[in-house]
Amino acid sequence: MQQKTRKPKIGFTFSGGGTRSVAQIGVIKALRENDIEAYAVAGNSGGSIVATLYAAGKTTDEMLAFIENSNIYKLYKPALPTMGLTSLDYLAKMLDTHVKADSFEELFLPLYITATNLMKGKIEVFNSGPLFQRVIASCSIPLLFKPVEIDGQLYADGGIFENMPVAPLKKDCDIIIGVNVMPNVSIEKTDLESIFSIGTRVFDLMIYNTTKDNFAECDVVIQPNEVYKHNIFTFDKFDEFFQYGYEQAMRDMKDIKRVIAQFERAELSELEDEE
Repeated sequence: MQQKTRKPKIGFTFSGGGTRSVAQIGVIKALRENDIEAYAVAGNSGGSIVATLYAAGKTTDEMLAFIENSNIYKLYKPALPTMGLTSLDYLAKMLDTHVKADSFEELFLPLYITATNLMKGKIEVFNSGPLFQRVIASCSIPLLFKPVEIDGQLYADGGIFENMPVAPLKKDCDIIIGVNVMPNVSIEKTDLESIFSIGTRVFDLMIYNTTKDNFAECDVVIQPNEVYKHNIFTFDKFDEFFQYGYEQAMRDMKDIKRVIAQFERAELSELEDEE
């Protein structure tokens, strides 16, 4: 009698990337259309929001609604200038409205969120206990957003050390699919004619440097390079970001299915050897 092979446990990891993270929702749509779902998810910064919504069982339409129905201007609530220009209190309210409970344990899937402990100078992984403050901590870009205090420690964006977490997924997942929305692409000299454009370019390169080392730990990395046309605070291109992610995932689908098929063949071979 032919034995049935075990399907691989697939982990999705979503990089930080501000509003570019909407592209990751497009990736999810493409994967779901091809019956590819995650066993566990991880994320940093904007990717932590996408990962949380995924782990909460949201459809891609519901994820987009979360983004599109948010009042972006409420996100920029003034904070003490010594700590950061804005706070992310509104994000907590949005999560409370759309996610069943403020708890990792109430999610449908294992979720891992990273943030930087500013006091200890290291990255930390959260996967249990209260959820929303951990997401906010992961999203708190230094100087722009206030650090978040958790258990007496101050936290900021995990991208300072690692913008696309992989290690938390390694112990439980057979295949890891990374989605990076902070790609390194060549630009023209004319794109660097202002202090803002130079600062943005330097920021992008610094964050890419905290991401690229994890590419080798993934079986597939989906990078919608077109997102680079817009910076991480572009709030009027959600449809474009979504489409960039969807189209890139569809272009990469052959490679993704090849990796899955290789795993299943290896499993089948192992079963046959046991017989």
